[in-house]
Amino acid sequence: MAFTSYWAHVIDFYRMRNEENVFFVTYEEMSRNLKDVVLRLSRFLDCKELSESEMDKLLTHLNFKNMKGRKFGNSTGLLSTLRKTKDDFNFMRRGIVGSYKDELSPENKDKIDKLTERFLEEYGVTESEIFGSIK
Repeated sequence: MAFTSYWAHVIDFYRMRNEENVFFVTYEEMSRNLKDVVLRLSRFLDCKELSESEMDKLLTHLNFKNMKGRKFGNSTGLLSTLRKTKDDFNFMRRGIVGSYKDELSPENKDKIDKLTERFLEEYGVTESEIFGSIK
């Protein structure tokens, strides 16, 4: 989130997750069961029920690998032209839940974990309550 705290953004919506007009979902949840998220979102938006072929087509379209491969689903090219980026810059990383564990140094991971814990402690919430189990 540019120009704001990631956690301030997440916690505000997490705390409103039970409001009638708020649909709160995480990437982690979509990774675990995208079809269930699509069904819940359809009900939330009061949309017609999708046929099996429509659902399959939508799930294929929303697949991380497919989105990353599309020009308009991946902002890498646009951001690379607007800002100075490294040659290996990729706006969409690997799409693997928990991949930060092998992408960050132990020191940086520890810093982020402590910052997260301190922030969420103020609200009496844990990371796993928001995102579920991250393996």
